[in-house]
Amino acid sequence: MEEFSGLEKLMERLRDPDQGCPWDRAQNALSLREFILEEAYELLGAIEEDQAGKIREELGDLLLQIVFVAQIEKERGRFDLRRVVEGLMAKITERHPHVFAATRVENAAQVKVNWERIKNLDKSRSSLLSTYPEAMPALLTAQRLAAQAAAVGFDWQSADKALEKVEEEIAELKEALAGGMKQNLDEELGDLFFALANVSRLLQVNPELALRAANRKFSRRFHYIEKELQVKGRAPENVSLEEMEELWSAAKKTGL
Repeated sequence: MEEFSGLEKLMERLRDPDQGCPWDRAQNALSLREFILEEAYELLGAIEEDQAGKIREELGDLLLQIVFVAQIEKERGRFDLRRVVEGLMAKITERHPHVFAATRVENAAQVKVNWERIKNLDKSRSSLLSTYPEAMPALLTAQRLAAQAAAVGFDWQSADKALEKVEEEIAELKEALAGGMKQNLDEELGDLFFALANVSRLLQVNPELALRAANRKFSRRFHYIEKELQVKGRAPENVSLEEMEELWSAAKKTGL
């Protein structure tokens, strides 16, 4: 595509040793990590707001980071943007045999199972589980790991069964609290979060997005409490928990 080629040339110009931008020339793949992450989250926010203009802009900002890293790698003699696109197209074609070959699937769930099965055919993989980056949200990583294990049958099969595991982990956390075993709290809480992520997977709910929505809901309702108290000339730190809970219930009734 002509525009894509133009974007490549634009980045080459920015990185030109003689006539390029000093800031762009000073960057490397490691220094761009924070910007890649920031742009990904800004795109996510734009999608959630469903604003076409912002989505388009944020897609461009994220694409710029991809082209930036590809140009850096090209300068290092390792690969260029064309190789990135070729590799992506080959992988997508391979992992969609129900579209590009004779494989038949009944639903989206079967597509996901096939995707993991094809990944596992890769002879270079030493484990069925992928190695996810530490920067990736932990809840999302937990869901992905559980999905990969489920692809070979290591699964509870239903959300009801997975909820039983949640109840088991809650009981173990209560036991650790009752026994004063503070050193075990991190582990027991981690086990509980992992079990909840597995329930989310079986319910086909993204745990990271669900928690983001819960965070926004909490913020809306707490802001309501603050505003109501401000009208009365009071502040949250100077009122009782009971009063704040009454206002919380009022916020719920308003639909916040």
